[in-house]
Amino acid sequence: MKDRQSDIKETILVWIDQYLPGNTQIEFELFVVIWLLLFAVLLHLFLHSFVFGVVKKLADKTGRNWQQLLGANKLFRRLSFVLQGALVQIQARLWLDDDSMLLPLLEILTDQWILLLGLLSFFSLLDFFQKLTAAKKSQIRF
Repeated sequence: MKDRQSDIKETILVWIDQYLPGNTQIEFELFVVIWLLLFAVLLHLFLHSFVFGVVKKLADKTGRNWQQLLGANKLFRRLSFVLQGALVQIQARLWLDDDSMLLPLLEILTDQWILLLGLLSFFSLLDFFQKLTAAKKSQIRF
């Protein structure tokens, strides 16, 4: 896997050097940033349109609690953002070398992204459980 990955990097670096003369490393990092942005947008569209549609249909069949959890509390949307951040960070580590100046910046940004949206997901889940227990306590039994 490492050999194949380094072969792909070398091929891209040769292509950049051939068609865009100048500082190849900076241009390669710009290429990686563009790739990461494109990857994040495509993943966002896939998760929020296709996967969310399938999950919503499954939730509609099972019951009201899942609808509330996915819709009102926005748990799935927030978890999909966490997944996006994790996959962008993995992609950045695969493409960029350890001595790259861009890698620590991308890691910090994606770590903050994952932490923020992970906490929002956790609070959405807590809100859902709080509403669920409050609804069960307020039911009058005969």
